[in-house]
Amino acid sequence: MNDQLRIALHEAGHTFIAWRFGQTSGPVTVVPGPRWAGTAHHDRQPVPQAVLAAVNVEMPYLSWPAAVRHDVDVQALITAAGHVAEETLGHRIGRRGDPLAIRAAELAAARPLTEPEERRILAGREDTTGQTDDERLAALMLLAHGHDPVTGSAWLNYITATARTCITRDADRVLRLAAVLADHGTLSGQAVTEILEAA
Repeated sequence: MNDQLRIALHEAGHTFIAWRFGQTSGPVTVVPGPRWAGTAHHDRQPVPQAVLAAVNVEMPYLSWPAAVRHDVDVQALITAAGHVAEETLGHRIGRRGDPLAIRAAELAAARPLTEPEERRILAGREDTTGQTDDERLAALMLLAHGHDPVTGSAWLNYITATARTCITRDADRVLRLAAVLADHGTLSGQAVTEILEAA
């Protein structure tokens, strides 16, 4: 697997899990910037401030409001999904002959980036201070489980296993998105959504 395909698979993993858990797809690119090899954008519904204010981070994670736990878990799943997609599907990338793959490529070509998406991609490409996936997972684990290595490690294993299950179950969608992304370099949020919904 060449580097372009690996990066496309990584970003497709992030994008697929965000879509699978109901987040609005934004643009995704494998055109590198100074710090990132690619970026995937999506919009999540924020947890209401009143719910966040009720969280006592000193209490066990399971006692937090369900909406907050769900938000933290989904953020972690999206973050873990890039590496998981590479590890799980890396040996299968590159199959493009099926009719849905051809349709996905047509959708990508017919759905150019909007002006706001172009600005978002450019800002993401130029970002030099954002967290890496590993830094983001560590921050989420620290938020949810403090400095308890036992529950933190168990939670991270659960997150990784859940991401692996989701990606394995819908491998064709992830692979199709990765193949089109590798060919086109950048996809609009509309193209991403239509490609993922086409299966």
